[in-house]
Amino acid sequence: RDLHSFPTRRSSDLWSFDQAIAYADGAQMELKVASYNTRAIRFYEKNGFKIVPDSEVMFADKIPIVKMLREGGVSNAFKFR
Repeated sequence: RDLHSFPTRRSSDLWSFDQAIAYADGAQMELKVASYNTRAIRFYEKNGFKIVPDSEVMFADKIPIVKMLREGGVSNAFKFR
């Protein structure tokens, strides 16, 4: 499922993490995060994402980002801490 185009209640609403997980319905998910954002990386790791080895690239020639994947079939329950 394409999470860039999923429906919202209002066009100005942003989906929360739990809504995105539920919408994925167990499908593989991919996201990108700044490699220095250790707090976000820990959060995503606790929720089934893993950093893809050798995936670091520069965004806008300024921000190092890494790709993270969450395999399909992972529980839809998520953890904040």
